[in-house]
Amino acid sequence: MTLNPARSPAATDAAVLQAQGLCWQVKGKPIVNDVSLSVAPGEFVGIIGPNGSGKTSLISLLAGLLKPTAGSVILQKKALHHYSRRHLAQRMALVEQQAETSERLTARQAVSLGRTPWLSLLTPWSEKDDAIVQSMLEKVDLQPLQHRCWHTFSGGEKQRLHIARALAQQPQLLLMDEPTNHLDIQHQISLLSLVKREKLTVVAALHDLNHAAMFCDRIIVMKAGRTEMQGPPDAVFTRENLRAWFDIDAIVEREPDGAGCFIRYQRPDEP
Repeated sequence: MTLNPARSPAATDAAVLQAQGLCWQVKGKPIVNDVSLSVAPGEFVGIIGPNGSGKTSLISLLAGLLKPTAGSVILQKKALHHYSRRHLAQRMALVEQQAETSERLTARQAVSLGRTPWLSLLTPWSEKDDAIVQSMLEKVDLQPLQHRCWHTFSGGEKQRLHIARALAQQPQLLLMDEPTNHLDIQHQISLLSLVKREKLTVVAALHDLNHAAMFCDRIIVMKAGRTEMQGPPDAVFTRENLRAWFDIDAIVEREPDGAGCFIRYQRPDEP
């Protein structure tokens, strides 16, 4: 089956984030292979694909954690490597799969780290910073536990704090790598809803296809390090495509108003 990649709707001169011919190799093996993408202001872009397709590596390249073997990442018309760490953190925040620290921090202190890029000798900590941290703790439903030590929290609670820390940065672009790992279903939905309401530009590698269908404006499909297809969820998610990418059978149910879709997986023994 031939899958034809759809062009990104984001115009080059208006894009918040662009990748151009992005490649990354490990010992000569291509992990990300000639990926180009463009993300418009306010767009929620989901990256999906089977395990080993290069989703996490692509997010790390976009965040500047990995240096590309070839190609470039452009943030707001400026190459990523031209930003200082502080100026980059004022524009971009990253939520990784697993958030850990060896420091003995309280929940509030962990979220407060999100304000670090905005602090200097001329702009010390203020009531505004206190208010932002308080607001983010409340948004992830952890304000009552703000004085507890980080290491006493469950994996899901740590992930919620990590998201609160990223939002406390007040970035223009939020990158997330499978952010709902370790979360129960209530917090999976509530946190993705929170991110959607924040009106940020978001690029997220997502494991749950129904989450991608619910929250994303556009889906980018990766397989073997390449982009296979991109487009709105109801165009990308078809029974044929899911079989080709994930080797599964599923029925894709369309919303009556055409605004979305839902994927209903079939058991292997079902017709």
